[in-house]
Formats: sequence, structure tokens, C-alpha cells
Amino acid sequence: MIIDVNDVKAILDTNPEVVRITPEGTAFARAQDSEHDAEPRFYNKKSDSRYGSADLPVGVLYLGFSDTVAVAEVFQPPGDDSPVAYAKLEQSSLHQLVAVRDLKLIDLPMLANLAGLKLRDVVRAKGQGSEGYDPTRALSKACMECGAEVDGLLYTSSVYSPAGTLEGCNAALFDERGEQVKPVSHKPLLKERLSNGKTAVKHLQDLGVSLE
Repeated sequence: MIIDVNDVKAILDTNPEVVRITPEGTAFARAQDSEHDAEPRFYNKKSDSRYGSADLPVGVLYLGFSDTVAVAEVFQPPGDDSPVAYAKLEQSSLHQLVAVRDLKLIDLPMLANLAGLKLRDVVRAKGQGSEGYDPTRALSKACMECGAEVDGLLYTSSVYSPAGTLEGCNAALFDERGEQVKPVSHKPLLKERLSNGKTAVKHLQDLGVSLE
């Protein structure tokens, strides 16, 4: 099923609750290579990212609503349940960012429901191959084309999703919408415990991720 910008706009017109307002001051987390600690706001323009678009030159910044989901999302096996390199964790930092204004995010699971799509088709885990992202990219492209008033997407994690909380949710922020978030602080990933009291290693192991 192909969804275009007109379909999305029609859904938003009749279902305004699909656009979630994320208030100014909302905290986000991002795990990334420590080499890039100077600037964690990386709007990825590569079309092979989960919600990137091969047709639009709009970068996407991926953030977690908690440090636990940010870590779970980034350190997933590349495929076939192969281990994640421990060295990758050693070379990573955990960044805290904050929204500098209210952000308008499209609730992707709700949009998918109203568009007649299956949730599993729009919330994809890593390790399925970049071609498995085709449905997510098409839907993201349609949302990008809705205009600059849409800051991005709100979606549930497929690898860490505690019920009834944003702890298991992510944001995919679209570039070219003005300043959306600012960095607050960062620390080496393995130096401190996460908000659930666990180390990053213990958190990943409890989620079934093998490290080597």
C-alpha cells in the first residue's frame, strides 16, 4: 500500500490528535561515536536510514526519549544475531539534549493505523536489511512533504518498549525546520549507569544482545 503526502494531510485534517506536541524543555538522549562529541545533532541525509528519503535532501536526526531506549536502538546486532563489538561501546558517548521549542511530531503508529498499514511495517528493527526499510521511508517522505510545520516523527521502539511511557519511544527529527534541540551534556557510555540503574552492558545483555 502506497501512502503519499495527500493521504497523510487528509488523515491529519480529520485526526489532529495524530500530531503530538512535544513541549519545550523535553529531554532526549543519543548514543553515538565519541569521535563526534563536539556535535551530536547529526541530521543523516543517507537514504538507507530507517526514516530517510532517497528522493528528498532532508536529513533525519534520531533521538531517544530516554537513555535506555537510545542505547537499545544503537547497539543492535548487524544481522543474524551476530554479537555487537564491545569496542563499539568503549568508543561511544551518551549525549543529553533538550528541545528548544515545542516540537510537532507525527505519531507514526497512530498514522499507520489510520492509513490501514500494519505497525510492524513502519517500526522496523535493525538487522532486517536496508530494503526492509522501504515502507518506513515512504511514509516518512510523505510526512516530510507535509511542510515545515511538521518537525518529525514519534515512534515506538521495536527493541525496547515498556508500556504506557515515552521511555520506549524515539523521535526522528527532520532537518530544515529551524533549531529543534540543543546539546546539554555528554559522558563516555561505559562510565556511568543508565536511568534504570544498570550499566549499558547489563542493559543490553538483559535485552538479549550478545557482546564480544
